[in-house]
Amino acid sequence: MKLTAAKSAAFIKKPDPAIAIILLFGPDQGLVADRANELTTCFLGENPGPFAQTSLYDAQLKENPGIIADEMFALTLDAGARVIRIKAANDLVGRAISTALAALKTSKASPVARVVIEAGDLSARLSLRKTVESAKHHAVAIGCYPLGPGALKAMAREIAAQDGVSFDPEALDVLASRLPADHALARGEIAKLCLYAGPDSGTTIDPAMVLAVIGDGAEQDYQDYTFAIGMGNAKMADQALHHILADGTAAATLLRALQRHFMRLTEVSAAVHADKSMSAAMGALRPPVFRMNVAAFESQVRRWSPRALHQAIALCLQTERAIKTTGAPAQNLLARLTLQLARAGS
Repeated sequence: MKLTAAKSAAFIKKPDPAIAIILLFGPDQGLVADRANELTTCFLGENPGPFAQTSLYDAQLKENPGIIADEMFALTLDAGARVIRIKAANDLVGRAISTALAALKTSKASPVARVVIEAGDLSARLSLRKTVESAKHHAVAIGCYPLGPGALKAMAREIAAQDGVSFDPEALDVLASRLPADHALARGEIAKLCLYAGPDSGTTIDPAMVLAVIGDGAEQDYQDYTFAIGMGNAKMADQALHHILADGTAAATLLRALQRHFMRLTEVSAAVHADKSMSAAMGALRPPVFRMNVAAFESQVRRWSPRALHQAIALCLQTERAIKTTGAPAQNLLARLTLQLARAGS
């Protein structure tokens, strides 16, 4: 059977004892590995014996398609629990799992071992995934997909609590905007940040600490460029532009950063003109403006009228079309746009 995301999380923490075969699959290989390890620990405890785990490979499955079924009912010397781990996802595994499910259906004995299969991003048509998802008993398939902002924040809070530190809300927003979606990589970055804060120190992690540990140099360069334009500083904007392009950044990438900046200015400007306070309008932005840049951002909201912001976004879109259709050098087109917008904001 196939589990939903909510049911998957609950199952990983407390597996159903009636389930003997678990297929973990999806594009987030860090999450696949973490869940496989968590399940193994859940089944075997923190210090399993030397014979508690068995790994099976393609050659063994090819030689004996019934080996998974055999291993599931094989006792260890101490008659303890066992886990069979398989890191493959092909027709050999699919056929072996079909054989194992048939054995589970007909056997009167309970299986000794659980099977944990670690796979990649499987097509729904692949026999292994179809076999497990269509099973009514004994087997579950759990998809492992990149984490969204909410899940990243929840993981950060959980890890921080374990390490005796915490996050303030703004720091969580900044963190979620900078973490990689891959579960293992994100977990590593959060652990590094908690170590920086000091384990069991009771420290509340703020945005400055997040930026110090998980700072994105390229993003800071983009911010220098977009804020210089927004403040009407043509000289600074031109210097930032040439610095970023010299590092090999594509003009289209920088253009998208500029568009995002003006769209965020437009969002706050529209809220203010609809009688919201500046603080309330700024507070609704996600991700939030880093507190060191709040004053500059507010200044730009006041500097640019709604009509001017609309024209700025239109110029960005015109430049994007020109880059894609005219054949003119993208860097030259972006430099011209930079000068136009900086003059408009001066």
